[in-house]
Amino acid sequence: MKDIRQTLRDIEQMKMLLVSRARGRDFDDGTYYNLRETLLLIPEVDEQFPDFVHACRNMNEFWSYIKPKYQTYREREDHITLAFAPLLGYLEALATSPLHGTLTDALTEVNSHHVNEACRKALSRVHDNPDGAVTSSRSLLETVCKHILDEQKVEYEEKADLPDLYKMIAKHLKLAPDQHSQSELRQMLQGCTTVVYGVGSFRNRVGDAHGKGAKSGTVERRHAMLAVSIACAVSSFLIETWENEEAS
Repeated sequence: MKDIRQTLRDIEQMKMLLVSRARGRDFDDGTYYNLRETLLLIPEVDEQFPDFVHACRNMNEFWSYIKPKYQTYREREDHITLAFAPLLGYLEALATSPLHGTLTDALTEVNSHHVNEACRKALSRVHDNPDGAVTSSRSLLETVCKHILDEQKVEYEEKADLPDLYKMIAKHLKLAPDQHSQSELRQMLQGCTTVVYGVGSFRNRVGDAHGKGAKSGTVERRHAMLAVSIACAVSSFLIETWENEEAS
């Protein structure tokens, strides 16, 4: 998805066209048709489009769907708004991430549904569910590690935790600090190890996967974005390193 903000504008326009039709106002069937055809070609959008967008190829079909479903204009508009909310929330979170361009391109090139889904889930949770975003950050790293190991036919324990998985990946891709002599590179690779372990520990303490104790604390959005950004940056680095290994 090269231009997320343009995609957001197109989806908002589609949403307003549907609201206008649901209120019995004038509508532009040609614009709706063109927007639908264009947006359905974007996998991340297609996966999260409301069911009625997939089903209704034109405004008349949408009117046949929405008119008998709700009696009032307000109910119809609320239905449309709620249906589009997850997709718009995801794209807005993606657009505010400083890494969204290089990250999503790198992950999409792997052609792994699991990797793309983990990335989408982590970014979409930052604003509304910071605890969940932290949990998803760890899931993202685990998904990337397992994906690469699976592709390389490297066996690992199904219950292996994140530090063990990352240790295997680092060794396999020659990213372990002790595999390099250049001090600056060793420091950066050690930093990758540290932040991966940190994301895992942070998730164990404040994520939403387990019950919380009194000392667990709460997650601020900026902390959740930090965890997601770190997970995304390391994930992108691992994928690009793996692709370079495959190409050589």
